[in-house]
Amino acid sequence: MAILVSACFLPVLRADPGADKPKHFIFPPSFANRDETAGEYTAGDTVTLDDGGLPLTLFLPKGWTSPASGEVELTIHFHNPESFAIAEHTRHGLKGPLVIAHFGAVTPAYQTHFKDKERLGRWIKLVEGKLKEKGAPEKTHIATIDISSYGAGYGAVREILESPEYVKMIRRLVMCDSMYASYGKTEAGASTRVPIRAHIDPWVAFARAAAKGGKTFVLTYSQIAPPGYASTGECASIIMSEAGGAINKVELDSSAAANDLNCALLARGDVGNFHAWGYAGNDVPSRMMHPLHLAEIWKTLDRAGEP
Repeated sequence: MAILVSACFLPVLRADPGADKPKHFIFPPSFANRDETAGEYTAGDTVTLDDGGLPLTLFLPKGWTSPASGEVELTIHFHNPESFAIAEHTRHGLKGPLVIAHFGAVTPAYQTHFKDKERLGRWIKLVEGKLKEKGAPEKTHIATIDISSYGAGYGAVREILESPEYVKMIRRLVMCDSMYASYGKTEAGASTRVPIRAHIDPWVAFARAAAKGGKTFVLTYSQIAPPGYASTGECASIIMSEAGGAINKVELDSSAAANDLNCALLARGDVGNFHAWGYAGNDVPSRMMHPLHLAEIWKTLDRAGEP
């Protein structure tokens, strides 16, 4: 499957990036144009699992074997077609099992399923059972989870973050232009233009943990301003502030990503292992640059050693 990505809007003015620098300063990746063939990266076994009539895909990279410890690192990706998600994670260098959950293009399709707080636990058991069917020893179990998401997939992730037992297992969270929030309303029914706390608080708790170094959280955002509810950029600014940091505009020549003629890095905020990176582009093709460069985001974290 060939994926051709168009160029993004590039603004002219930049401001000073400020002084918020983490101890291990990392450079957000450039979102360079690329015409990529997913099939080059998808060697492995794909099986369909069933959670009470809800299908999900399990991908095992070619040559996967259970670690001697029995402790397995599971990756879950929300909201991209199977071949797309597999390509990005294997291009990153995926070693363990990957679950892909693609339920459509609207938030309720993800959020509603995870109102059932037992769902992720069932998925973990399903994966463990399938791994054992394929020859993994009986002691095999999911020890840690990395989660990535694009667009509407945030609806599932936000519900998951409300369960402390799942948060404890999550190691890294990468949200590719994947977060929104409803605005509150006045008594007269007008929008307050302030996101409601129930849509912000789960992210704040995880961001604060990442700021302290116990987790890793990357949130990228485009310049799309949706009508009637808070954009990913608005959410990022609030969450970064409550985690003890700030998002600042970046200067030209401050990094390769800032000079990128495709989708330039416009702003960034970094505190500990929590990162919010804003890129140019206010249309659908530019928004797709975020999940299309998921592999580069993971590689950036790997190089920085987070965690």
